[in-house]
Amino acid sequence: MDFIVSAKLKIQGTFKIIIVNSFFDNESQEIISDIAKKENCDFLPIENKGYGYGNNQGINWALEHYDFKYLIISNPDIEILNLSVSDLNSSDEIIGPNIRTLSGKKQNPYFYFKLGFIEMLKYYAFKFDSKTIFYFGIIINKFLRESMLFINRILNKDKFRVYALHGSFIIFNRNVFEKMKIVFYEKMFLFSEEVYLAWNAKKLNLKLMVNNRINVLHKEDGSVTLIGDKVSKYEKESFFEYYLLKKGK
Repeated sequence: MDFIVSAKLKIQGTFKIIIVNSFFDNESQEIISDIAKKENCDFLPIENKGYGYGNNQGINWALEHYDFKYLIISNPDIEILNLSVSDLNSSDEIIGPNIRTLSGKKQNPYFYFKLGFIEMLKYYAFKFDSKTIFYFGIIINKFLRESMLFINRILNKDKFRVYALHGSFIIFNRNVFEKMKIVFYEKMFLFSEEVYLAWNAKKLNLKLMVNNRINVLHKEDGSVTLIGDKVSKYEKESFFEYYLLKKGK
């Protein structure tokens, strides 16, 4: 509900919310359907074939039923703090906002640069179930990302190009879909959507940008643990799908 309420308060102009519900059980589907009716949202019940499949179904529904300029894919635990259409003025960009968690952590960009070395580390971390290799890659990426964000703050840059955006809130210009026919790779059930989208966009010469004039609060705050006593099954399987696809295997 926080997302719906914040959208109605913060988005100027005409818009429509499409709620995509990947089936979990009848009770949750009925609750979500009632919310959609009450808030005048489209309700799209689908099979639970993963996050990417659900996003693609929502995109296709919007393209078939509405004439729009921008489409936002958002997690339900997002609260929009500031979003002006005047900040969305390019036809070939995919935009990510300034995303902060409840603890104040910044989540964009996901990757500032294309880092094949870190992806290789992640592949071997999953292959050998090595937390050491996994966290070594995270530390390198975090150092590079924080260094570049610090430089951007010094330069007072509100908008800058990055390699990969965090997947919890992404803004697409409709023109992007003319090049990117299938946005998400449906063989990945959950996780790794960000790196697949970045890789696919780069092949199509589409720019991924962070725009800090747009602000959202992500209330998940890292509650989904990528690695614990065992490497996450979904994270591991999805990353292998992406990595081997990229390698042409």
